[in-house]
Amino acid sequence: MNDTGNQYGGPLLCVSVTETAEQYAWEVTMSAATRDGQRKLGYKASGFLTDLDSLPPEFGIQVHDENRKAWTTMNPGDRNDIRLRIESLVRSAMRAMKESGHS
Repeated sequence: MNDTGNQYGGPLLCVSVTETAEQYAWEVTMSAATRDGQRKLGYKASGFLTDLDSLPPEFGIQVHDENRKAWTTMNPGDRNDIRLRIESLVRSAMRAMKESGHS
């Protein structure tokens, strides 16, 4: 019998951009299938924006594997599809913030 107590149990998708005094903080947490589609893993990334026009080109992604008890840093060259999805989600949130009057 497998112990599933360590499985990722977080949200399927959560995207936030929050305005602070001098910048914006962003965070994405999501669930996605492994390349082979056999398992669902948790992925998260976060960072800061100086404005709502540009996303820094580099940001770290962490992954939560069911076989580990903690989040671990994903290798920068792994899962470009996940990186592109996170970028797209943050850019959409940035657009929504601008459209609602933030600059």
